[in-house]
Amino acid sequence: MPKKSDVSQLFRSFKHPLDVSVPNATFRKFIENRFPEDELTPLLAKLSAHYHRDQRRANGAPYFNAHIAPVSIEFLDLATMMGLNMEDIHKGFQSALLHDAWENMRTEKERKNVKRLLRQLEIDPDVLAIVEALTKRQLRAFKGTTEEREKTRVEEHLKNIDSLEGRLSKIALLVKLADRTHNIATLHYLSPKFHEEYLQETREHFIPFFEERLPAQAVERLHQAIRHHRALTLLKGQVPRASNEKNR
Repeated sequence: MPKKSDVSQLFRSFKHPLDVSVPNATFRKFIENRFPEDELTPLLAKLSAHYHRDQRRANGAPYFNAHIAPVSIEFLDLATMMGLNMEDIHKGFQSALLHDAWENMRTEKERKNVKRLLRQLEIDPDVLAIVEALTKRQLRAFKGTTEEREKTRVEEHLKNIDSLEGRLSKIALLVKLADRTHNIATLHYLSPKFHEEYLQETREHFIPFFEERLPAQAVERLHQAIRHHRALTLLKGQVPRASNEKNR
């Protein structure tokens, strides 16, 4: 592990100062308690927060505190339920912290520089492989409608996750399941039209993908989030009850 002075120098290379309020104190304490001998994970949380510094959830909360931190904790819960060993749980937690950060890097050169920084921090190569697989790529040369583009992008995204083997595949699947579950749980902050589009994508692509690769007890978390969201929207009168919808 590099010396703290070396790490500080690396972080000073960023053009924007790190926001000391993100991650918040509660999550920083959580990491400290969960991984007491680990100096790298708090740094990864800071790095992730840096790349989400301009993002807010629909309720105005900083994206890292409102999404990345909860997804990381949801992953821990899923991984514990699935019986992953501590080494894989550690890798998955770090991957969850970084899983959206790559998409916020503007150029491939920037991604390479960050990877170099992470290697200097002696990150496990498995974590980089998982984060790469979890990153949605833009289809710059794609010709077709917006709907076709997004469908193809999702299919390519799932293929990338599937390209991992063995333990890494299971870790990536659980991070993605945690991410999708939390997004469903917080859909009520967004427009009803987006609700239905996101739920349709989830049912068409993600649920079959998860159900073929994970035990039912893990995927049930996602079904629960969908049922809860449907109940909330019905109470608010945002969407009509679908007569042909399965009670899942």
